[in-house]
Amino acid sequence: MLEETRRFKCAECGHEFELSSKDKDLKCPECKNKILFLLEGESMKKNSCSS
Repeated sequence: MLEETRRFKCAECGHEFELSSKDKDLKCPECKNKILFLLEGESMKKNSCSS
């Protein structure tokens, strides 16, 4: 079974990397910054639209 991944870019150092969709510890592997831009993959937000 193919595991889903998400691709991120670090806001601090610009490093691009992939993490498993199951991974909850979202940090840049280079500088350990937690501010990341989601480039590809499913958002972690459950409800992106409010009614």
